Amino acid sequence: MHEIARYQRELPVSLERMFENALDWEHLPHLHASSFADLTLLDRDSRRWRAEVLLQPAALGLRQTIELTLDAASGVWITRVLAGFCAGMAIHTQARALGERRIEVDVRFQTPRRRPVRARLYGPVLVGTYRRLYDEDEAMMVERQGALDRVRASAKARAQAQRSAEGRALGSRGAVLDPSFRFERGGVRFRVTELDGALQAFSTTCPHLLGPLDDAPVRDGRVRCPWHGYCFDLRTGKDEAHGLRLARAPRLEEREGAVWAVAARSNRSAL
Repeated sequence: MHEIARYQRELPVSLERMFENALDWEHLPHLHASSFADLTLLDRDSRRWRAEVLLQPAALGLRQTIELTLDAASGVWITRVLAGFCAGMAIHTQARALGERRIEVDVRFQTPRRRPVRARLYGPVLVGTYRRLYDEDEAMMVERQGALDRVRASAKARAQAQRSAEGRALGSRGAVLDPSFRFERGGVRFRVTELDGALQAFSTTCPHLLGPLDDAPVRDGRVRCPWHGYCFDLRTGKDEAHGLRLARAPRLEEREGAVWAVAARSNRSAL
């Protein structure tokens, strides 16, 4: 194999988050929608996955069968293009820890044959693409780590809130329906929307991998996670396709011109 390009970068995340990201095939057509138009998983296990992807722009019809294999012990994963556009290419990534939550990745793009012209043409494109992909991945990994930290730190607060039957005044109806309005109860952050004429609170954290729902639009009573496309019916809190449910939200009551959040039993969310 011959190297045609190389990309190196430091990231403010742990190796655990990075390995988790490498094995996370689901986020490609959602978080990286500008690069991947579609993805069909072919098979996977605990250290590898194989899928057929449609690259952007979709109108060009550029498809690849790709396989990613992770060796966590050595900090290496290799993505191979098995068939389709650029078949035979391999992307070799080495990650090493610089601190508890800081790593360096070294990405090498390789082809089966030495092609200087292709290296000059494709090299800058590959590096630019991976710079954008890592920008998007870094934001997701940092957000997920922060969400994990908040979940773990708020266990005591959640337990206290579950034991309390007292409500909390949030403000007027107009105030709570403001798009920027958020409130916390028991360490969980909530938004408020209007469904069928009634006020409905819902968690701003996806229970799949703790993706952010803070700015996800509500359409037809549903909210979709921007990371992996999981879609939750806010009337039930459920994503029936994946068997997940948002954390149970407080019940909202209107009393003398004010909206109150009243305690409700919480569900256990997947981490």
